[in-house]
Amino acid sequence: MDCGVVALENVTAQRFRWKGLKDDTPKKWKAAYKSEVEGCAWAFRGLYDESPSIQALDITTQELHNAMQAAMQAHIPKRKDSIHARPWWTPELTQAYNYLHDLRRSAQNFLNVVEEEAMDTLALIKRI
Repeated sequence: MDCGVVALENVTAQRFRWKGLKDDTPKKWKAAYKSEVEGCAWAFRGLYDESPSIQALDITTQELHNAMQAAMQAHIPKRKDSIHARPWWTPELTQAYNYLHDLRRSAQNFLNVVEEEAMDTLALIKRI
């Protein structure tokens, strides 16, 4: 059954440093998440109906997402980019770069084939 579910991408475009977390970080995150969820308890009231509406589900999902983001922002350190990183480089640019690279490779392969045929033609002309 397809419900139109779409995989979430990194919507904040921030990278978190998951390695080397302190031992108490998960506990702090859990406490922050719990307080954030308690702060948006109003969003869960629509789910207690026998058949909640799509809007109620969307609102609850968005509030849960916001709670997770707030807890992560507060307790998980962000990864620092290296001095060589290009912050303007996006996945779309990577896709365009790969497409251009493929076109160049195809053009070079075409020229190699044409050049071989041209050399054969020149050899035939020289014999005549």
